[in-house]
Formats: sequence, structure tokens, C-alpha cells
Amino acid sequence: MNLVVAGCHRANGSFLLQMRPENHSRYPGRHEFPGGSVEPGETMREALVREWQEELGVSISVGDLLAEYKYDENTLVVLFEVDLLEGMPVSTEGAKVHRATVPQLIRLTKYTDQCVPSMGTFLCAVLERFPVMETEGPRPLTILEMRKEFMHAVRGTATYWGRTVHNYDLVKDNNLPEVDCAKEDLAAYMLYAAEGAAFSFLNILDGTSTGLPAFDLIPAPHPDDKEYCREEGENWWSPAPINDCYLHELLRKR
Repeated sequence: MNLVVAGCHRANGSFLLQMRPENHSRYPGRHEFPGGSVEPGETMREALVREWQEELGVSISVGDLLAEYKYDENTLVVLFEVDLLEGMPVSTEGAKVHRATVPQLIRLTKYTDQCVPSMGTFLCAVLERFPVMETEGPRPLTILEMRKEFMHAVRGTATYWGRTVHNYDLVKDNNLPEVDCAKEDLAAYMLYAAEGAAFSFLNILDGTSTGLPAFDLIPAPHPDDKEYCREEGENWWSPAPINDCYLHELLRKR
């Protein structure tokens, strides 16, 4: 029996999906919940943790079993609820990653050529697990939800550049600019990675990556700072946005 596991991640009213590569041997180009086969000696949960790390570059915790689907006499797919612990999902095996709301999931499953066969069964389990999602409409994100999305982006960036320090090949695999120093020059290479991380963080603030909006960067000086600086003959900070331009572009200008 070929045992396959898949993970269902819900955040802000949407679910993480993955589109299989066009050269996949079964159901190419179709949508599915991310996962993969259980290897000998693994539990289902161990396999799901490994697959999400390998395919999406994230760490997860595995929750309740939501549903099972039997493709044939030899293949069983098991769906689990998962939570992200670290990183932002970015496909590393050539498959497109995106999020879909319940209405979008319903539309996808109506067309059998857009989803793998298990999605119909899994959608029923998702609606049973999250019944409120059927009637939820668009709404503003709460402060906690916005903070969570922002921190996911920050942690994902930190994880990526942290891996880059230890994996020179990752730089070339992602078509990043060539490092202008020898790999053995660790200090120079770490400086490259640190500048890359700073560039990525500024992109988050500028709203030019990760799908997040731009953020205003506004100083919050202490109420007594103005008077203190006057006494010391120094200039003081004022509460005005300092990012009325793209900060990530300024980083390259010295």
C-alpha cells in the first residue's frame, strides 16, 4: 500500500494549496493540499513534517486527522490539519504555491481537471472542520492577524538568509546575484548574506515582496526628547514617516 499524507493549513480565511508541476507523472498542473509519500520507517506525521520542509521550506506541527481518500487498491491519501511554526511557504520543487478561500476551493473542485481527485472529499472535511467559513465574507484583518502575517514574512526572510549562509548552492539555485567573493572568505560571504537579509526586510516594509502591503516607518520619540535635545544643542526626531521612497533601493546607494 502506497501511503500519502497531505496538510491543510488555514490562515485568515484561506487555505494553502500547491499546483503540481506540468511534468508530474500523475495529474500534472492540478491543485492539491501539499504533501507526499510516507517513506519506510516513518510515521504519517513525520512524513508530513519532512515533506513540507522539503517542498515548501517551512517547519510545521501536525494536528488532527481530517479525512482519508483511497485512489485505488494501492494508494491511500490522509489529510491532516497543520500549523506553521517557522518560515513562509515557497515551493522548492517547481510547483506553484498559493492560497484559496472556501468559495475558491468550491469553484476549483467543480472542475475535475483542475484538482486531484481527493480534493472533493477533502473539501467536505474542511467545511465540516471549519463550518463558519461557508458564510464568512471579506472583512478587514484584525490587528493580531496583521501582526501574524507580518511576523511570518519576517521569520521567513530570516530563515531563508540563515540557510543561505550555510548553503552556497542555494544562491545559484535561486538565480541570485553572484557573490563577489570566494566561498572560503567566510567574513565577506556572511556580509553578503547580512546585506541580502537587510534588503529583503526593507522590501517587506516597502510592500514590494511577500504579498504584503507597504508599511509606514514612523519614529516614536520620547515626549521629553525635544526639550532634552534643545538643551544639548542637538537636533531631534519628529514623528513623520521616513519611508516616502523605496528604502530597499536606497540600501544599494552609498
